Amino acid sequence: MGRGTTLLGIRALIISDVHSNADALGAVLEDAGPCDELWSLGDIVGYGAEPERCIELLSAFDGVFHGVSGNHDLAALGRVPVTGFVPAGREAIEWTIPRLGETECVWLDRPPSLIIEPRSLFWHGGPLDPIWGYLNSITAAEAAFESVGDGRGFCGHTHRPIIYFQSHRGIKTDRLVPRSGHRFDLSDFGSRVLINPGSVGQPRDGDSRAAYAIIDTKDDWIEWRRVEYPIENCREKILSAGLPPVLADRLTHGI
Repeated sequence: MGRGTTLLGIRALIISDVHSNADALGAVLEDAGPCDELWSLGDIVGYGAEPERCIELLSAFDGVFHGVSGNHDLAALGRVPVTGFVPAGREAIEWTIPRLGETECVWLDRPPSLIIEPRSLFWHGGPLDPIWGYLNSITAAEAAFESVGDGRGFCGHTHRPIIYFQSHRGIKTDRLVPRSGHRFDLSDFGSRVLINPGSVGQPRDGDSRAAYAIIDTKDDWIEWRRVEYPIENCREKILSAGLPPVLADRLTHGI
């Protein structure tokens, strides 16, 4: 597990699953406003038509960027086989690979898990399987809590905003599906919390808007946000690149 350091009392932008959607990423960066750090939960590339541009936009945060690799990132780097992906995803990865130069590959190469002090843990999937795991049920969340103990975990991969928590450790796991503009005091959720900000570039919760979160570690709150972006512009780029049409069509419906 990689280890990063951060200052106590910061405001951080939390993103996941950008998936080469530079239009959505640009809208999120503008909407979020000034932040002290940027936390990324993986899958910067894959599916979309602008992997280089997304890396360029995020490279501007070097020095305050903390992130992990997702399965699409690792496949683009040749670290995991493309055979594990659905056909459209595999085709997008094979299209992405020759478009990443050495500089982009070095920048994209991140650990599968990361600890940011004080005790914030990052994975793309989850603690039991940082790359491929899905925290998409109470059962999965309970197993994750048993694995990591107390602390705040941040993950992506499901493309759906959600928070799992145990207010009374080990007794009951609850979940909450946040909506745009919902702000929560993290202390209300107890010491065990698992947080998914949703997907910037490929939302799958029926809302086509780009999803992200802002956390303030000084005042101890987190807020989920959604922002509109030019979906038709992004769709056209995908189709013009010769990528599978399903990757463009699903953006319109957030599925």
